[in-house]
Amino acid sequence: MPILINRDIKQTLNALTPWFKDKLSCKELKLESLGSPETTGFSNETLIIKNTLKKGKSAIDEFYVLRLKPTGFQVFPEYDLTKQVKIMKALRNVSLPTPEVLWEEKDESIIGTPFYVMRWIEGKAPADNPPFHMDPNSWVAKASPEQRKELWHGWVDYMSKVHLLNPQDLDLLFLDQPHLGKTSLDQSLSYYEDFLQWSMEGKSHQLCEIVLEWLKDNKPKGNELITLCWGDCRCGNILYSNFKPTALLDWEMASLGNPLMDLAWGIAVDDANSLGLNIPRLEGFPDYQQTIDRWIKNTGFSVDNYSYYRILALFKFSVIMVMTSKKMISSGFLAEDSNYFIDNHVTQYLKLEMEKI
Repeated sequence: MPILINRDIKQTLNALTPWFKDKLSCKELKLESLGSPETTGFSNETLIIKNTLKKGKSAIDEFYVLRLKPTGFQVFPEYDLTKQVKIMKALRNVSLPTPEVLWEEKDESIIGTPFYVMRWIEGKAPADNPPFHMDPNSWVAKASPEQRKELWHGWVDYMSKVHLLNPQDLDLLFLDQPHLGKTSLDQSLSYYEDFLQWSMEGKSHQLCEIVLEWLKDNKPKGNELITLCWGDCRCGNILYSNFKPTALLDWEMASLGNPLMDLAWGIAVDDANSLGLNIPRLEGFPDYQQTIDRWIKNTGFSVDNYSYYRILALFKFSVIMVMTSKKMISSGFLAEDSNYFIDNHVTQYLKLEMEKI
């Protein structure tokens, strides 16, 4: 269920043409839209571009990915493109396969919003829309159980590599947000509390409010391990070729925090998008304990308090679903009077998980 890019594509490409000519130091080129990724993502405006360069009598095709700050409906309260660029460049410098960011443009006058351009990378991501566990025609569903296991392990192993990095060595300490709280967990809770209030526009979300109070009252004791956290850390944000990762995507939710935030997020989101829809997970995908065991083996880190971070993950997912659902309503995919933004498969799954506590 793709959410269409919120702009005139032809007008955007016309405005970008002289900009690309300047960046590439060429006089003749032709930009063509190859569309937006259709099966992943609700929060970003992303456009795949084909650039045909004329050199003498020959033509060379180059491919780019344009990521824009949304100008219409926003799923997140704010978008920090520079943050994403800094993280991807830092990780690429230590040989992790993040996209190569070629240019960042902060001047809104070019196309009406800031943007950055990445080099296109071959690969495909497991689908979100619909979730790959429920789509028998998805490339993941058509894979063998062993190939699905390899796909999942690719996520766990690269997540582990991210967690073993020192944020200070990568100049990523700017991700600390002391204005939101003393600890990284306080900062996360404060951010999503503000996010919830902003998205609900003065109305009540009873379940999320109850869970938020539980999260505040049951915070882990003592000093916690702090690493770089991917944020939206899951196999759906990885491009694969022959079931091997080729690119680690979507760093807009990245932060400093307990790496269990990532581990719990990846497992919980997958569970909500399968078990939460009464759909069994596809054969071959490791279960949560096998996933945790592999992460422990990779990192040597403790999983104490994993259960807390699982609830936090489902709470955050439920908050994000408020604006994701409202975007689906505004785009015509859901009826205007739908209450899906407060009652959906994620909130229902969160409620079931809370009942187990």
